Amino acid sequence: MAKNKPIVGENEFTRESGIGIASLIDFPLGMLPLNPQFVGQKVGIMIGKKSGKDSVKIKLRELGLTANDEQVRIILDKVKDESIRKKAVLNDDEFRKIVEEVVSNND
Repeated sequence: MAKNKPIVGENEFTRESGIGIASLIDFPLGMLPLNPQFVGQKVGIMIGKKSGKDSVKIKLRELGLTANDEQVRIILDKVKDESIRKKAVLNDDEFRKIVEEVVSNND
């Protein structure tokens, strides 16, 4: 089955855009036609060139990582650069690597 198959696909409720991502996490029905939980899914975020600060902060929290506001800005810049370079969104390991690099260089 395609990951983006309507209603039941694994990534159907996953978004990359930074605009409104915090609202989507807190109140999915504000942007989606139905609550993902009704079909056994959850809201997810992809990290890539369209991401914003909220996306980075949510992904950090999701992965149990921390960064201050300045580090978040740097992480976001690096995420966008890497995503554009590879022409795809980043996976969690690629995101972790960027976070570790930024946090260790700014301590």
